[in-house]
Amino acid sequence: MADGDSRRGRSVAALVLLVFACWVNIGIVVLLGIATVIRGIRPLRLVALQAVAASLASLAATYLASAHTVTALAPPAKWPNGWWQLLEGTSGVFVHPYTATGVAVATVAALAWLWWTGALLP
Repeated sequence: MADGDSRRGRSVAALVLLVFACWVNIGIVVLLGIATVIRGIRPLRLVALQAVAASLASLAATYLASAHTVTALAPPAKWPNGWWQLLEGTSGVFVHPYTATGVAVATVAALAWLWWTGALLP
C-alpha cells in the first residue's frame, strides 16, 4: 500500500508543478507533449496530467489573474519584429547587447552538431 501512496504523491506533485508551468507559459504543453511522445515512459498518463494541468492553469488564469495578457498568436509576418523587441529588451541582462545573439548562434550550432552526429534523437 505504501508504494501506491508514493506513486499518488508523485503524481500530485507532478500535477502541481505542471499547473505552475502552464500558468507561466501555456505553450509548455506543446513542448512537454513532444517530449512525452519521444521519451515518455507512460505516455498516456503523462498526456492526461498535461491536459488536466493545462485546463486548471487556464481556469486559474481566467478567474484568478488580476491582469490579463493577450494569448493570441501573432501572424508570422510580425515575428521578426517581436524577436527584435525581445533582443532590445536584453540590454539590462547582458553587458554587451550582442551576447544574446552569440548565445542564440551557439545554441543553433550545438543543435546542428547534435543532429549531424545523430545524437539529437534516441
